[in-house]
Amino acid sequence: MANHHVSSAWQEGLRFNADVNGHPIVMDVPERVGGTNQGSIPKPFLLAALSGCTGMDVANLLTKQRVPFTSMVVDVDGELTDSAPITYQNIEVTYQIDAPIEFAEKAIKAAQKSLDQLCGVAYIIKQVVPLHFKVIFNGVELFADTVTPLPVMA
Repeated sequence: MANHHVSSAWQEGLRFNADVNGHPIVMDVPERVGGTNQGSIPKPFLLAALSGCTGMDVANLLTKQRVPFTSMVVDVDGELTDSAPITYQNIEVTYQIDAPIEFAEKAIKAAQKSLDQLCGVAYIIKQVVPLHFKVIFNGVELFADTVTPLPVMA
């Protein structure tokens, strides 16, 4: 069985440096809450992981289907709760894809397949947070839906 390992070393104040497979990531908080603002707060890394995971899935699926896309941006927005513990109460993934219009349906199906079946980060998130997505194809929103929720694990 494969494992992932991340190590975060305290630097000073509230700043930590994480090592993710040899790639450094700096985590900190703004000065107004005691940090030095030399890195991102940790929570948005969850959204970054989701955007990268599903983006790679969709790019791979479209490439295998010979869809000649010229650009793709995956935006992820997380709506925060108002009280502690501050968590995400809703997450929306927006795929912005540019390609010939005849490939629009393939792009929508690739996004759906990634979030429903392939992306492990989405799988984890769906167990605790509603996950929605939309596809903007050549600048026009063509599709918006909620990802199939997972049953609550006991």
